[in-house]
Order: sequence, then structure tokens, then C-alpha cells
Amino acid sequence: MQPRGSIKAPYSLHASDSTRAALGGMALSHGPQLHGFRVRLRAVQEYDVALLAESPDDARARAEADIRRGDGLEDIQDSWPEETVSVEAVAVEPYPDLE
Repeated sequence: MQPRGSIKAPYSLHASDSTRAALGGMALSHGPQLHGFRVRLRAVQEYDVALLAESPDDARARAEADIRRGDGLEDIQDSWPEETVSVEAVAVEPYPDLE
């Protein structure tokens, strides 16, 4: 699981004069104008996990609690991702810091 927080990107989408010169004078601004956007994604992943528990219901409760806590696993002793089940963009807003 990834922590929630702000999206930060250490780059700019604008070509400077030195960038154009490095590309043999080719101007990069002749295509579509790109704008910065922040996109909130909801990604659902399936994992297999291994842990010790008293019953199937106890195993389910312990595994879910470990994942919800997010910082360090107490009961899960081994895990491996199976697949990404779905990815959905739930919100999009302008992010002028990238422009």
C-alpha cells in the first residue's frame, strides 16, 4: 500500500532555449500544449499472504487489520502480489506547479 499524500514531480514540461539548442535547434513547443494535472487513482490489488491464526475467520481479520494499519506488519509473515485488479481515476484537478 502506498501512503496518501501530495503528488510531487521533480521536472518541468517546458523546453528552455538550452534544451532546444541541445536538440539541434528543434523547438519542442510545436506539439500540443501540455498542462499539469493531479490525478487521484484508486488501485485495487490482490495479494496472497501467509500468517498464523486460530481459524479461517481469525486469519481473515488479522490479515485485513495488518494491511489497514499500513506501517509494518505484525501478523503477516510472508506476502506476494498476485495482480492489479482495477485502476480508476476518481478525481482530476489542475496542478499548475508542473507548468
